[in-house]
Amino acid sequence: MELILYYMIESKNLLISFLIVMFVLGIFAYIAMSNFRQDKKFKVFFYGLFLRMTDIDILKMSIVVVKTFLAFYATIVTNELLMWLCLIMIGMSTLIYIICAYKRMIYEIICTIIQIVMIYFIYIINNYMVEIEYTSLVLMIKICLIVFVLILTTYLFFRDIDIISQDRVDKNFKKERKAESLMEGMDK
Repeated sequence: MELILYYMIESKNLLISFLIVMFVLGIFAYIAMSNFRQDKKFKVFFYGLFLRMTDIDILKMSIVVVKTFLAFYATIVTNELLMWLCLIMIGMSTLIYIICAYKRMIYEIICTIIQIVMIYFIYIINNYMVEIEYTSLVLMIKICLIVFVLILTTYLFFRDIDIISQDRVDKNFKKERKAESLMEGMDK
């Protein structure tokens, strides 16, 4: 029990920053949706993303958000324990996502491995700068790598959201087509 409390105290920055980000996202979503009118197309599109979501879709969406947050945090953090904690949690969330969407297993595994390796490279470069030599060339490499990881993580986030919404649209379209064909069969 003491070990668990120790790790919770060590990861308090992660927990606090996660709560702050979720609070800000909640406020943003509340403001964006409080004045919802159907005549404004962009609000209908944003609101339509969350219509008819199954529990699995909600779980997949939550995993994508948590994974993105953890990847951003692991990229910026310099503490070894927190970095490993984030990487382990990214791996665990990927396993849960694979269980929910087994068709995209290879894609998720490859993308997660790329993210984890790139974050680990940033950690290695950071340790090199602290322990061996701090040069502007190494700093530029680190900055470029951080920018690359942040762009990659953002791309994967939007790609996963698009995949989730596209799957949901395809499922609903198939259901509607099936209902139409049944209605045509009953009319004959």
